[in-house]
Amino acid sequence: MPPSADQALRGELAALLPVSEAELGVVRPADRVAVALSRDRLLSAVGDLWYPGADDLVIVHRSGDHTLVVVLDHEERLMAARLAPPPPA
Repeated sequence: MPPSADQALRGELAALLPVSEAELGVVRPADRVAVALSRDRLLSAVGDLWYPGADDLVIVHRSGDHTLVVVLDHEERLMAARLAPPPPA
């Protein structure tokens, strides 16, 4: 990945992921591998974890009453969804 694209991706992820001490779940589904990383470690290593056209990366951040799921797919699409808990019964 060219340095400018790598920096742009880091910037987009940094804007999506809240600054937090909580570890992120980082998953490479095709490889069936998951690790827990700090936000800073993920941002510094994203170029090694994801390559355009080849890899999918799923990032999960849990905080309080919601979960943030970020998907970076092999077609270079970056998507994010904030999941709220179900309402009480």
